[in-house]
Amino acid sequence: DRRYSHLGRFVTMVSELKVTIRKCADTLMSGIGEMKDTWLTDETVFRQLRILYPALARDEKFKRRSMNKALSEVASDSFSIESPTQLYKVFFDTLCPYDNKRRKVSYYYRSTNGAIPKAPTEASDIADPYAGSHRAR
Repeated sequence: DRRYSHLGRFVTMVSELKVTIRKCADTLMSGIGEMKDTWLTDETVFRQLRILYPALARDEKFKRRSMNKALSEVASDSFSIESPTQLYKVFFDTLCPYDNKRRKVSYYYRSTNGAIPKAPTEASDIADPYAGSHRAR
């Protein structure tokens, strides 16, 4: 997403897909009761976005990986200061709660009240209310 300007400086270009993912995820995680102020796995967010935003789901470039990249660029991994986007992230090399395959699982927390979440120290500290259920499939 970097391009040189005519002055030889890097200019960050944000793709339309990244903008869409960020807007949809923000709406999702700040508007649905059980998704507010709670840690969610990347797979939960990905599945919910595919369900609620059919145009996004139809985009062949929309994958969990592209979603993680788009969100991780604006999410904070600092738990000592408030995130300007109110989005926080952590990741752990653990078993995915959806398919029990080991991978780097990203977790996202969207604060709707400005509070900084407590930083989880391991994946077992996080209880995604959707993971492992059929509600997000």
